[in-house]
Order: sequence, then structure tokens, then C-alpha cells
Amino acid sequence: MTTYTLSLIVLLITIKFIITDGVILSVFIFLCGIIVISYKGLVILKQLGEMIVSKTLSGQTIEKYRKAARGIIKNGNKVYMIHCAFYNDYTFPGGGVEYSEDPILALKRECMEEAGVIIENIRPFYKIVEKREVDDESYIIHESFFYLCDVADYCDPKLESYEIELGYSALWMDIDEAIKLDIERMNALKDTDYKGVLERELRILYELKKY
Repeated sequence: MTTYTLSLIVLLITIKFIITDGVILSVFIFLCGIIVISYKGLVILKQLGEMIVSKTLSGQTIEKYRKAARGIIKNGNKVYMIHCAFYNDYTFPGGGVEYSEDPILALKRECMEEAGVIIENIRPFYKIVEKREVDDESYIIHESFFYLCDVADYCDPKLESYEIELGYSALWMDIDEAIKLDIERMNALKDTDYKGVLERELRILYELKKY
């Protein structure tokens, strides 16, 4: 729900209470609404503020900020991962989160569409912030939130056209085997940006070995 929508709801509720219950209660309801709106606004302002501070300190411009939610579905020493046939690598299911979007809802959607799983019992596990240089003047901030999840049920995935072309498929992988194959793939890559993706996934795989 956007801040604009919340503002409209607060206004309508306040008018209703002015008509039916008097001014004092209306003022109380209005102030409660302002607190809710302010909190949501502060979350967005905090994200924007972090970008501004980072730009001031580095002298570079943030070209893009991306937030993502990724699911870790673990069973013993196995994890449910996405295999990309084109790159021959293994990554955790998940995807981008918009500013106004709930990351848990985004994660549920991505796991259903990309991995064909309905998840439950979602709890925070790890956060990784990456700074990827575009050039001397700008860079991209990529913030990934990883959540431990359980499988409630399986469903048919709904892959996008580019995911079909790249040969996406979900499967259970032994953690040590996934580490071995991602290291081999990373060492063979010349694309430093994509190496960053595999470094991120490997960091989580190593953390899972401790878990």
C-alpha cells in the first residue's frame, strides 16, 4: 500500500469520526494515522538517505539501487537451487523487491514462479550488500536479503521467456557439490559482474555449512 493510499484512508476515517463521534476522538485517530504514514515514509527516506551519504563520501553517483529477497530451502545437507543450463551454475531462488513491496510477499511469488515451490515458516538468515562499479563516476548498490524457508507444497513454475531460454530448472543440490561447481564456473568466467553473483551465492553456501 502506498503512502498516498494510506493518507487518503486516514483522511476518510477522520472525516467519518468528525461526523459521528466528535472532534477529540477524530484528532486522536488522525494523529495515529500520521504516525503510521510517517513510519512508512521514514523507511523510504532511510533508504534514500543511505544512498545520499554514500554518494557524498565516495564522490561517485549511485546509478541504481536494487533490493532482492532470496529463499534458502534446506533439508539436511541439501538445498533447493536454480540451475541455469546456459551458465551452468547454481543460485538461490528469488528476485527483485520494489520500494513499496513487502519482501516476504515478493519472495513467495518468486519461489512459486521460478522454483515451483510454495514456501512457509520464513525467517531472516543473512544480508549481503554489494557495490558494483559501473565506471569511475558511478556504481550500483545491490542489497540481498536471504531467508530460510520450508516447503509447504510444490506447484508448476511460471518462468519468464528469458529464464526458459537460459534453461532454468529447480533441483535439490548437495551443498558441497554446489560449492564445487560454482567455484569452477566462477574461475572460468571473465565477466567480473557475474563473478560477483557467484561470490554472493558461495558466501551463503559457506554460511549454511556452519548452520
